[in-house]
Amino acid sequence: MRVVPGSITGWWRQVTEYWALSKPRIWMVFAVEGAVGSMLAWAPPMPFPWVRVSAVILVMAWGAAGAEALTNVLDLAMDRVMQRTHTRPLPSGAVRPACAVVFGLVCIAFSLTTSAFLGLIPLLFVALGLIDNIVIYSALSKRFSPWSIVLGSGSGAIPIWVGFSALKVPISLNAWLLGVVILCWIPVHIWSVAWAYRDDYARAGVPMAPVVWSAATFRRSWYGALALLGIMSGLFAVRSLPLWLASAVILATFLIGFGGYRWVLNPTVIGARRIFGAINGYLVGFLLLIIVSRL
Repeated sequence: MRVVPGSITGWWRQVTEYWALSKPRIWMVFAVEGAVGSMLAWAPPMPFPWVRVSAVILVMAWGAAGAEALTNVLDLAMDRVMQRTHTRPLPSGAVRPACAVVFGLVCIAFSLTTSAFLGLIPLLFVALGLIDNIVIYSALSKRFSPWSIVLGSGSGAIPIWVGFSALKVPISLNAWLLGVVILCWIPVHIWSVAWAYRDDYARAGVPMAPVVWSAATFRRSWYGALALLGIMSGLFAVRSLPLWLASAVILATFLIGFGGYRWVLNPTVIGARRIFGAINGYLVGFLLLIIVSRL
């Protein structure tokens, strides 16, 4: 079917392309993290701060969507080469790079403006997260260092601290710990999918850890990061959650650790995708348990 420019069909197709450009699965997680950070800061029986929490969610959604649009522009040459990414809106030609830049900057402007109303500390955290993601990770290290994802992991933890500081209380040790949990989760998450697509990354000339490290070095590093994730998750759970929820976290951590150990002993592409899905589910479940504990 031919799409007529300016038609309803053409307009809707553009909406769906920009939606894909924003990577909703990423900004949704950031938005949930921000809400969780605010819930940690909320002290019942005080009324729940719906307005501020809603603003935090918008700040994180807009900021992450804008950052993804700009990093997609920076990654355009790489995405054109990789089989996994060549159908994305920019490499496929569905969205022009200049339009993606404008879209990204507008989203970031909304995010920074809204965070300024939340306070100076949330604004500084949001700005730091954007710099870490766009500049440090995507522009400066992704094409040059296998440690890029470690350098860029701070942007994934910052939504917790944005949400907490938005309620105008000092950031607690529990909130710092939860941010560290996210910091540990990101390398495990990214390195799992990178191992599954290591040939794709090698073809694009991206020095991801599974591409440039030996198999033994990668196994030690990946499982070391997973072990650190388990330790920090357990520490946070014991300090912050009711006993039954803390027990659920510890059990899930043990199961993920056992599955990860089996995978590093016998790594396969199918195993990498399964452990990637399990790690994603682990974080989502972890955040949902925190929400349940605060209701």
